[in-house]
Amino acid sequence: MDLLDRRIRALGRRRRAIRAVRAWFPALALGLGVAATAVMVVRVAVPAGGGWVLPLAVGGLVAPLVVVPRALRRRDARAQLAGELDLRAGTHGLLMALAEQPSGARAPDWSQRLEGSLRTSVLPALPWRLGQAPLIAAALLAAACCLPQTVVPVGLPPAVQTWFHAAAERLGDLDQAGLIPPAAVPELQQRLAELAAHAHEHGMDQPTWEGLDRVRADLDQATAVSAQRLAQAMAVAELQARPSAAGAPGGADATHLAQALAQLAAQAPGLVPKLAPGAGAEELQAALADALKAGALSPEQAAALRQLGLAGAPGKTVALDGAAAQRLAARIAKELAKGRSKLGGAGEDLDQELDRLQSEGRSENGGVDKGPGHPPLTWDDPRRTAGGGVQSLPAGMQVNPDGSVTVAEQVRDAEVDAQALQAAARAAAHAFDPTAAEARRAGVSARHRAAVADYFKASALPAPAAPTARPSPPSTPPAPAIP
Repeated sequence: MDLLDRRIRALGRRRRAIRAVRAWFPALALGLGVAATAVMVVRVAVPAGGGWVLPLAVGGLVAPLVVVPRALRRRDARAQLAGELDLRAGTHGLLMALAEQPSGARAPDWSQRLEGSLRTSVLPALPWRLGQAPLIAAALLAAACCLPQTVVPVGLPPAVQTWFHAAAERLGDLDQAGLIPPAAVPELQQRLAELAAHAHEHGMDQPTWEGLDRVRADLDQATAVSAQRLAQAMAVAELQARPSAAGAPGGADATHLAQALAQLAAQAPGLVPKLAPGAGAEELQAALADALKAGALSPEQAAALRQLGLAGAPGKTVALDGAAAQRLAARIAKELAKGRSKLGGAGEDLDQELDRLQSEGRSENGGVDKGPGHPPLTWDDPRRTAGGGVQSLPAGMQVNPDGSVTVAEQVRDAEVDAQALQAAARAAAHAFDPTAAEARRAGVSARHRAAVADYFKASALPAPAAPTARPSPPSTPPAPAIP
């Protein structure tokens, strides 16, 4: 194999490479573009598809290689290669003529003449300009792989989270301020958590809205009750702090005040006044201890007082006379009045309850009151009463995740038996069909047949006879007289 054969073979390889590149570059651009689009969709819309990114990218890069073997299998004829090489070398047909002869039969002098032209001839270049489209597609694929993977949103949408955050924040504020019973806080937190989980799983349906409204209503009710308990304690303290109450037995006054404070501690521990040592703290603890020993407080109230540290030390007593009870009531009334600022919007309930209690106190002690007690004018339904609810439901009721109860009602079509319906249709058709009438023949005895036949023949009926005078019966001779 001389230089001419080697150059013809090199030209054949270059031609196959050019065809492979021209077939592979467009396929590669298409594959990378499809892979980039698929990766973008996975990154943006498929939360659990992060593991698909690498296989899609590799598939977009490898899949276009299937067109390369087909392009490489195609070979050009030797005569075509010799003609192209002759044009590139500029030998004016001499190269083509020598290529038709075997390498051993060629004249050496002609081969030496072609050697310089063959060495200076340039083979066709590969079409690298076709690689711009694959480069752009590869850049798009790299950008798609760099996108952050979308994940399943943890929690509720922002518009819905606002409602739950507001309720949870209000519950935390009431708990921190001590305006709600401590035992009710975990229950309300659990209800809010269950409602949030239900809303995250099923969305904000009607039961979820009702459950959230019920939680907010319970918070409003707890605040209103706390305001009422504070008003009651303030009314008792102000009543006992009056000079007219100083002559009453101190023990009785201290017991009433202890009961009011115990109720306030069980409902709203943050509103119970904290007296400093030497400023009535010992007297207050003694009054609470006496009321507890006398059984005037419930176990829940006693537990609330112990939690606040107001139950008093065991065995420690302080005698309270009328003047001491009056001073203690005055200090407590002053400290209780400071709790109005903690109530916020519930201060109106406090003022209404104070007015009612003070009017009742003036009526009991004499003086001018507000009259027979007409109810205030409101726009509410007078038939509705406060504190209503669903209690003591019978067994078998369905409890929803939000705490509401469903009475197991359902709407569905009636279950009709097909055979019974067909039988009823046949019976109706048989009953109302014109041919369904029956002609029955009544059995008549032989001696009655003539009478029955005459009865149905109107023309055979005799005309009514004219009335005739009834003959008088023959007269009978008088009976002989009996002697």
